[in-house]
Amino acid sequence: MIALKPENVVDVLFGNRLRQLLDERNISQAHFADRIGVSRSRMNNYVAQRSEPDYATLIRIANTLDTTIDFLLGKSEHQGLPQTACLSGFPDFIPSRGAGGEPPDPSC
Repeated sequence: MIALKPENVVDVLFGNRLRQLLDERNISQAHFADRIGVSRSRMNNYVAQRSEPDYATLIRIANTLDTTIDFLLGKSEHQGLPQTACLSGFPDFIPSRGAGGEPPDPSC
């Protein structure tokens, strides 16, 4: 078994997680590359674990796939973005009208 250096572990995790998210969403690598503004060969390198994106591209990838950078880099097992808490138990803190004059969301 080949021992991976720490930076290679990140490459493997990132490539695998990117492939997983694209597969789950039925998005082709070519379409996704076009969508986030990178070349198709660069996208192939990300998925094939030959390179990692720069920080700005990493943010575009995470935002486009509705996930977190932590998930992409293997620092979290949670794919989705954190949910906001509902403050229904605190009616004094909920305004009677929203910013646009409409009532607050009743689902909370």
